[in-house]
Amino acid sequence: MTDREIVKLLQERDEGAVGELSNKYGKQLRGIALGVLRNEADAEECLNDAYLKVWNAIPPAEPEDLGAYVSAIVRNTAINMYHSARRQKDIPVDRTVSLEDADNAAGAAVDSVKAQAALSELTEAMARYIRTLPERDQKIFVARYRFEAPVSLISRRLGIPAGTVMSSLHRLRKGLKSFLKEEGIEV
Repeated sequence: MTDREIVKLLQERDEGAVGELSNKYGKQLRGIALGVLRNEADAEECLNDAYLKVWNAIPPAEPEDLGAYVSAIVRNTAINMYHSARRQKDIPVDRTVSLEDADNAAGAAVDSVKAQAALSELTEAMARYIRTLPERDQKIFVARYRFEAPVSLISRRLGIPAGTVMSSLHRLRKGLKSFLKEEGIEV
């Protein structure tokens, strides 16, 4: 079943859409969840949560690339689950900070804010660069560097040789470096 057909089923609120989604992308999505959570039961819960999020998001969303759309939802859900499971609700007494240490931390926080601003500027510049690329190059760049997809998967999904993907990635990295230099951003 094609992505368009699955999206249409989701828009029609057909419960079989989730099954079709699972049949088409389940193995890939499970791999993403397991890669983050490292636990089969948590990965299964993550997938169920992600399928519900997709069900609630479509409509109104109409993703062009359903696989990438659902992969991003699974990845974000898994990361949130990972952080949630490790978040501490109470701070032990031995982890409290003196006022002097807090003052030192405030100075470090200012440095952190500056670093965050630089990172934000870099992120915005990269987004501008990506928008200048042809659609296929955008897909290759985002799949590799946003979703950390292996070259073999990108090659299969786009129907192009792995060597073409690798040479495109090389060319895109060089182009990004040049673009950032023109923007006055040093990396």
